[in-house]
Amino acid sequence: HLGDQAETILMRLAHGSGVEGLRGMDRFTEVEGCRIFRPLLGLDPQQLREIVERTGLTAAADPSNIDRHYERVRWRQAMPELEELGLDLHRLGDFAGRMADADALIGAEMERAFAALVHLGPDGDAELPHAGVSTLNRAVAVRLLGRVLRIVGGDRKPHALGALESLYGRLSQRTPLRASTLHGCIVQSDGMTVSIRPQGARRATLLGTAG
Repeated sequence: HLGDQAETILMRLAHGSGVEGLRGMDRFTEVEGCRIFRPLLGLDPQQLREIVERTGLTAAADPSNIDRHYERVRWRQAMPELEELGLDLHRLGDFAGRMADADALIGAEMERAFAALVHLGPDGDAELPHAGVSTLNRAVAVRLLGRVLRIVGGDRKPHALGALESLYGRLSQRTPLRASTLHGCIVQSDGMTVSIRPQGARRATLLGTAG
């Protein structure tokens, strides 16, 4: 429900999430092959409590909902103070909707940039024109770099946003970038072309040379 959405946004904001994370939970999603639908995501929990009371039913009480060992519970208990400052569930829900709109726009721009700039090689590597990357909108470029690193590095987990932003910051200077490792990849640039290759490829080359 809307309370869960608000808590998710606050947790992600505290953890430094970008636009993609600050859209909160999606109504439809898939986790490890299981499709999930959240039909009550926009409903205030107080509305749900009132519906249960009017029907004469007794709501189930989960003890973990008051266990402060869980971060979500701590944010839930902080909500009354945030509401006094004007940050209530509905404002957070509206914020999530706006972030979803922004995320969709960034995603669409990233897809266009990927098609125009990224060349995937036969050995699992990738190349991008340095100037093309450095002139992209920062949010789009960071999303693009994250996708390329995920393809080349084979890592399905989300990359640390701060590390991607730092990489873009160095590339935006349009100067050569010495080889550095990030998320299982080797990233470097001669000032003209950004090359990204699997870190394992470097080890294989070194072993072959030694042999």
